[in-house]
Amino acid sequence: MNEPKRQHYVPQVYLNKFTFSERKPYKICALNKSKEEIIPVCIKDIAAENNFYTTKIFEDKYAAEKHYAKEIEPMLSRVLSKICSKCKNALVQDGAVVLDYKTKEELVLSITFQFLRGKQCREYSRKIYDLNAPNIIEKAKQKFMINEVPESIYSDDFFKYISISSAFNANQIEKYANILYCRAMIIIKITDNDNAEFITSDNPVMVMDAETLDSQPFRHGLLQPQTVVSYPISPKLLIVMYHPDYCLGKLKNFDRKITLINGQGDAQLINTYNKKQYEQSYNWTFAKSSFALENLINKNKGAK
Repeated sequence: MNEPKRQHYVPQVYLNKFTFSERKPYKICALNKSKEEIIPVCIKDIAAENNFYTTKIFEDKYAAEKHYAKEIEPMLSRVLSKICSKCKNALVQDGAVVLDYKTKEELVLSITFQFLRGKQCREYSRKIYDLNAPNIIEKAKQKFMINEVPESIYSDDFFKYISISSAFNANQIEKYANILYCRAMIIIKITDNDNAEFITSDNPVMVMDAETLDSQPFRHGLLQPQTVVSYPISPKLLIVMYHPDYCLGKLKNFDRKITLINGQGDAQLINTYNKKQYEQSYNWTFAKSSFALENLINKNKGAK
């Protein structure tokens, strides 16, 4: 990996859990939000941009991409495989504990990295940067009694450096991971083999208000009791994290346990989740089958 210019902001090891092809090239069904067009696409070509994490300010301009590839994504691959394997067992009963504490710890860490590395977070960081940077620069000029600052400070490369550095900030990662770890983590599994499935997107970590069902990114604080965090890990498995005080704290008893649902009987739950995942995506929604995405488009047209 000398010059990894093509860089995924949603890892291929994650997207591979939603592919419909069993051999390379692994393909997934993708729905373009702006065009409402469904296409089959190779996972190596989606949720990626050239040089998304590349910045010349680092000694190695590909340092961030290499760190994701060598350290973060192998952990994600390992924990997803472990959870999927455990939940696939037909003998696992409703309410059974399927996550040990170490696996939960690694999962919340993986979710935290995904939350901070994507396009929605980059765009939000840009808004904050553009809002605050001029004032910060002006204060720095006054403090150090200088009239000018290097032009590079105003460059896109410098902003990218700030954004990437923030995404790898140890204190911030620990803070978010601890918040998620303290939540009741429930694994929802669709048990039947019909067309019912969970979809995902180019912004797979969804943060939603459970009361209003508003899922607009960066609108709901992780410490708010009504905020629900979800993360699909396969077409049949959805990780949902609830605040420990939500529902009078009753959901704490379901932490690390599996909840079995039926594709027909619980269709409304599945459809609502998929709709919100689509709404909060950046531009692309993904599924194993085109049926799930076609159903989403039809419901959206019916609502208009």
